[in-house]
Amino acid sequence: PTTATAFANGTLSYAKVRALIVVATPDNEEELAALAIDTPAGALREVLAHWMGRNLEPDDLTDHQNRQRSVKWRTEPDGMTTFTLRLPPYMAAILISRLTRLVMTSRPKPASDGSWPNLAQQHADALHNALTTGTGGITTEVVLHVRGDGNTTDNGTPITDTVITDIAPQSYIRALIHDAQGRPINASAKQRHPSTRQRRVVKERDRTCIDCGRTELLEYDHNPNYKDTRHTIIEELELRCAPCHHRRHQQDSA
Repeated sequence: PTTATAFANGTLSYAKVRALIVVATPDNEEELAALAIDTPAGALREVLAHWMGRNLEPDDLTDHQNRQRSVKWRTEPDGMTTFTLRLPPYMAAILISRLTRLVMTSRPKPASDGSWPNLAQQHADALHNALTTGTGGITTEVVLHVRGDGNTTDNGTPITDTVITDIAPQSYIRALIHDAQGRPINASAKQRHPSTRQRRVVKERDRTCIDCGRTELLEYDHNPNYKDTRHTIIEELELRCAPCHHRRHQQDSA
């Protein structure tokens, strides 16, 4: 009733109602509707996920997510097939990491009309390659952040203590220390490519492409260029998506 009334009088948008009905119950509806009113629609799903992480016991949330997992598909009028996947956060993180790595290590090919595939199409190609030829020798990394205020995957999706406890014995654990202002502490080296620790520090600091804000296809860019400094340090590494990285170096060489 609370959600229906708020939708009817325009307090809640259709997009917000669609997010609410996934988790709302008669017991929490009023609290979640009030939360939704004060949250932008684009951020609401993540806010609700964090709310569930704070208000459900880790075992209960893990059980809920496992019960909700599904893969469905349907045939569209143009003959294409649309898949809908609902995956627990850790399972989704593995899939995203594999597809991202395959996209980053492959070379897209133009279509017959000369157009280049967009990112969604490249992900589809990566999935096709994974299903038909496997991932070969590609190694991927799934980073899980374990913090005092809650655990998340690398893209900010909450993940329960139960999952962390289950995978920790088989995981490689590395501490990333922050200073009093919450900034990751520096780590330096002289090699050409950033070390694992350096990449994690820069990723934690920048989070997105510093030029366009993109969150996909992120690379580590030397600024000034490595050929000029001959060293790799945190202060001279910047996170850029592949298109912005390529564009910056094209401008440098022009």
